[in-house]
Amino acid sequence: NDDDVDKTTICYDAEWLAVLKKTHNLTTSDSNRVQLPSFPTPISQEETEWICQELQSKSGGLAIPNNFVMTVGPFDPTRSQQRQPPLPWMGNPQTDRILSILGLDHVITIPFQPPQHPPSADANEIDLDDDNDEEGEGEDNLGGNVKDENEVDLGEGDEDDDEDDVQGIVDGKVDIREC
Repeated sequence: NDDDVDKTTICYDAEWLAVLKKTHNLTTSDSNRVQLPSFPTPISQEETEWICQELQSKSGGLAIPNNFVMTVGPFDPTRSQQRQPPLPWMGNPQTDRILSILGLDHVITIPFQPPQHPPSADANEIDLDDDNDEEGEGEDNLGGNVKDENEVDLGEGDEDDDEDDVQGIVDGKVDIREC
């Protein structure tokens, strides 16, 4: 029933967040072994209550807000399953939010930087809406104009319909050897 789905709420577990906060100092991004404490450090009722108070004051309670942001395009089973290059490191706004509420720093994550363009479901999509290019020229990565040696002049704007300009076309087909 769609009404039941709309009423479903996912909530934070205050005790687990207290564990995360208390053990955050054990989180490391390097490959060295973590030096664990020699004795267990239980979570106190005060630590759990602090988590609840922080979530209440900064988020309105334990309910996880429905503010998810697509940071990477979804899996597309129709795309080739060949090895793809790894995605660049990127953050997640929900991780940023909970770390902020708990007063913790990023250790194995990085802050979220919104993309210049919204993520595409197709990693091979090329943005063709760049109106800054001049005819026959593009911009290199340094912002300078470069001539495309492979550019084909289609004669746009030429009013000259001279048949001598059309070479390599036989019976309406292009003879690639002539191009």
